[in-house]
Amino acid sequence: MKQSKSYTVIYITGIFLLIALAISDLNLFHRYDNLWIDYLIRTQAQNNQADPSIVVIDIDEQGLRAMDNVVGRWPWPRSVHAELIEFLEKEGVKAIVFDIIFSEKDLYHPDSDNYFREVVEKNNTVYLPMLLQADNKLSEQLISEYETFLPLTRTSDANPQAKVSLVLPNIISPEFWQSGTINYLEDFDGVGRRYQVYSEIEGWKLLSLPALVTKNMGIDLPDTPSIILDWQDASSQPYTTYSYANIYGRLQEGVPLPENVNFKDKIVIIGTTASGLHDIRHTVINSLYPAVYILATAIDNLSNNEHLYQFPDWVSSLLMTLIILLLFYFFNKNSRLIFLVLTLLVLSFILHFCSYILIQNGYLFPVLNLLSFAWAYFFILSFYRYIQTYNEKRETISVFKRFLDPTVVKQLVSTDAAQSIMESQHCKTTVLFSDIRNFTSLSENSEASEIVELLNKYFSLQVKVLFNHGGTLDKFIGDAIMAFWGAPIARENQEVDAVNAALDMISELENFKKETNSTTFDIGIGIHTGEAIVGMIGSEQRYDYTVIGDTVNLASRIEGLTKNRARILISQTTKDACKASFDYIDHGSHKVKGREKAVHVYEPRRKHESS
Repeated sequence: MKQSKSYTVIYITGIFLLIALAISDLNLFHRYDNLWIDYLIRTQAQNNQADPSIVVIDIDEQGLRAMDNVVGRWPWPRSVHAELIEFLEKEGVKAIVFDIIFSEKDLYHPDSDNYFREVVEKNNTVYLPMLLQADNKLSEQLISEYETFLPLTRTSDANPQAKVSLVLPNIISPEFWQSGTINYLEDFDGVGRRYQVYSEIEGWKLLSLPALVTKNMGIDLPDTPSIILDWQDASSQPYTTYSYANIYGRLQEGVPLPENVNFKDKIVIIGTTASGLHDIRHTVINSLYPAVYILATAIDNLSNNEHLYQFPDWVSSLLMTLIILLLFYFFNKNSRLIFLVLTLLVLSFILHFCSYILIQNGYLFPVLNLLSFAWAYFFILSFYRYIQTYNEKRETISVFKRFLDPTVVKQLVSTDAAQSIMESQHCKTTVLFSDIRNFTSLSENSEASEIVELLNKYFSLQVKVLFNHGGTLDKFIGDAIMAFWGAPIARENQEVDAVNAALDMISELENFKKETNSTTFDIGIGIHTGEAIVGMIGSEQRYDYTVIGDTVNLASRIEGLTKNRARILISQTTKDACKASFDYIDHGSHKVKGREKAVHVYEPRRKHESS
């Protein structure tokens, strides 16, 4: 039976592991994992320091209103940006990176466009963005046509007929393009956590704008399509930021910049935080995060090689498998549930702590997903154990209610493991045999139905007496009753209980004889105490809870000695165990079948009775 239950647990464990490993990669579970990872990233961001060599010139709401009276409404003439580029070049900037798309010509200000083009084409520090369009078949071109002008790498698998749709900085001549993609890369839940290093298009690799800037500074790029951003500061303005309108206003008025404003050797990113220009994205840090700071963070991460790394999924799968197998081992050892709960709590704490430490070294270690499966496995097996225990108790009750008082049975199964109660054990027992005398002659002179009715009534009364004294009913053997004490509940005074039961059985017999007018009805009772084996014994089709051994045989032989001597006889062993509780009549020693040594027997009497 135990082996069968072990196989069931193995089956449950195997099926659960297969399902867990199959569905753990679903977005539903990654969403759950991101709760912890995103929290760690935000916590880590609070301790990070943004690269001071990266600054932002911001077109904000206030700046848009201030520029209305100077250059008109947005979009401004490109000459405005050209003037700012010239000013920044004089300041000695390292790079000027626009987060503004310049794809269409300004039909109303062609001279302004020409001015902007001239300024950009003579300054190789200016970087302009482009967009990669996924679903625009009408504007597709052979990607090979851009190989000379864009940061494209042809791999060995490159398809020469591959096409791509790009939104390019068309107001600049292609030979002067310094352009990379700025596509927003969001995860399945709509949150931006990564930035592209390159886009792969049928074997062609097209660099992103931050990757191009980094590469041109002589810094090696990671050989991955994207990086996980290590956000700098948890605020919505992590980098030193200057108002576009303020700088442009000083430029126009010829007013020098404050002493604390220095653009020398800086990477200057020009973009917008104005909500009206709709360049806001959902990120780990904020659901309304300006895209210009995402661009700045990507350049910061790539230029300083400080982006985050995530452990491979197989690591989480392996850990989940090991934890589940550990739980399986403890379940199979029948460990207490409180121990398993504490084990899981400790493991959960350790894994969360490791995850917290690892992110400080740039590694993301998701734990909620694997722990959720571990806890789910725990609850499934806990439920299985509950059902198993419930069924065992039902089985135990159904078995023992034939042998014990129902109240005792309920108490028994509530205090012990139900299955262990029915396991065989070697213990001290006191066995009682009670046989009806002259039953053969009684049955010959009565109808069968009358005999059955008489016996049923008699047995019911005597079983009640046995139960009242804590006895276990073993079986009915024809007209005999066999009972014992000491199992399944160990009783300290089992011999006293057995003798008291025998004396009460005689008293009950007298009442029974009066009620049924059965004057010839009589019984003999033999009791002996000794070691015996108690347990479920029988075949696969039928088994019973019984006691076997020499103690049983001797109790039966002592019952046989009662004829013409006494109604109750007990052995020397039983008398020695309860000699202070009763008076005794010594009936001497007698030889019994199957034993060489004579058996000394006694007739017990209650203390108040006359001998």
